[in-house]
Amino acid sequence: MLHTGYGNGSVRPVDAAALVEHFEIHGWVVLRDVLATAQLAELKAAFEALLPPTLMPALPHSDGIPHPIEPSRRHPAFARWLAVAGPFDAAARCLGSARVQLLQDDLLVKRPGADDTLAWHQDASYLGGLDPLRSVSIRFALDRETPESGCMWVIDGSHRIRSVTPFSQDAPRRVEDALADATATLRAAARPLELEAGDVSIHDAYTFHASHANHSQWPRRTLVARVIASDCRFVHARLPPELAPHFPTTSGGYLDPERFPLLPLDR
Repeated sequence: MLHTGYGNGSVRPVDAAALVEHFEIHGWVVLRDVLATAQLAELKAAFEALLPPTLMPALPHSDGIPHPIEPSRRHPAFARWLAVAGPFDAAARCLGSARVQLLQDDLLVKRPGADDTLAWHQDASYLGGLDPLRSVSIRFALDRETPESGCMWVIDGSHRIRSVTPFSQDAPRRVEDALADATATLRAAARPLELEAGDVSIHDAYTFHASHANHSQWPRRTLVARVIASDCRFVHARLPPELAPHFPTTSGGYLDPERFPLLPLDR
């Protein structure tokens, strides 16, 4: 059994086998009510310390959504959330791995009324250095996420499509619409992943996903940890040479755990 926290701070068992089965069928899974009220309050306060509301309208953005990277290195509250064991244990189970390793954490911001959107894509497009490519994104909702507020949409079962649209070196900041020529049947499988504040979603790197603009009156703030199976090696030859220094590896070819820590952090 896995355990995730209720919003009141208690512990809830989760059927690990059922969770993995759902993930393998659909390419995503949702854990409800993971973050306690106090944790949410702390993270929202840390968010506003890094990005005061007065700065939100003028945020620079790339790839369609403002997303300050590595908040865990900028505020202790964001480092502490990497120690919330349940979601990272769940991610490891979904990947069939003993542990997961952090590749990058981000803050995703959907500003009210702003045209912050993300086209259909697979995260695997950006992970060509991994061998094998086994990765998921873990999303912690700090606010309610609905179609109105620009929640994430997924193509149910699309993680089975292993031919990804490759990362464009000519336009590294632009996400292409990888489903532009997709069949109507595939697009019809799109569904919103609605989350309450404190919920967590996990999706496979091969799962097609996108999000629309936030038409609500409140921000949509999401913490994201992009993680890999701890037994993945990293092949520098698959990337442009100038990127190699950003991915230090051990003598065995694994990403250096000093730079890319194993999760959760408290082990």
